[in-house]
Amino acid sequence: MNTSNWDSINPEYVARMRLQNQFKTGIDIAKYTAAIMRKDMEEYDKDPSLYTQSLGCWHGFIGQQKLISIKKHFNSNSKKYLYLSGWMIAALRSEFGPLPDQSMHEKTSVASLINELYTFLKQADARELGGLFRDYDAASDSDKEKRWSIISNTKNFWANLDWMPGAKRLYDFIIRYESRILSAYSNRDGNSKIGKMKWLKKNTKFKNADIHLVMRSEKQNYAVSDGKPNVLIDDHPKNIREWEAKGGIGILHTSVSKSMSELKRLGFK
Repeated sequence: MNTSNWDSINPEYVARMRLQNQFKTGIDIAKYTAAIMRKDMEEYDKDPSLYTQSLGCWHGFIGQQKLISIKKHFNSNSKKYLYLSGWMIAALRSEFGPLPDQSMHEKTSVASLINELYTFLKQADARELGGLFRDYDAASDSDKEKRWSIISNTKNFWANLDWMPGAKRLYDFIIRYESRILSAYSNRDGNSKIGKMKWLKKNTKFKNADIHLVMRSEKQNYAVSDGKPNVLIDDHPKNIREWEAKGGIGILHTSVSKSMSELKRLGFK
């Protein structure tokens, strides 16, 4: 088998495609959004000031433009929901004309609108991600060096980082099992190893013996213990390939929900 064509594929672009296509089925979308809704409701129960906002919508393009505007104005669309206005659907979307008493329950027209909304919102996500990727690709080596210089000269940069979105939920899931931290430090910043250790001690319950801070290329050496494969959750495709080549089980992390689903598939409940 000739693998030269496969070898020419940039693994980073593969990761980007996976990021842009996280959901394979409608059930995956429903699970993801349900988790967000549960979180928002729990936060509101604890603090009524953390309310959500619902935006009436009857067309995919309208929904897309509303969320784009909110994202530009607030830098986030957290706690912002689109809801389907029943009478608007009845008057504007019914395949049988404006029948207010019946068409609110027209499953065909409602399902069509949901599909239309999802399509327009997915287009907006793809456009925004595409812009971020283009900016990243356009960054010169000098720009990257400048960023590393800023990181190196920022006191306690690593120790003061916030949790990534959803990461606490994944941590709460895996901490119930025999788990360890395997993280790479950067040789571009002499403070990264110490800073990461400080962060872990402040934010997690891992003992020193369960924390392994290594060079990226050394991660693969932990793939197997006592002849049994270990499971690695990592967002770097190259780390996953090297890990699996050494006999371990790799989960390419593109979202918390997906990583947790993969863990459950492996028997972690």
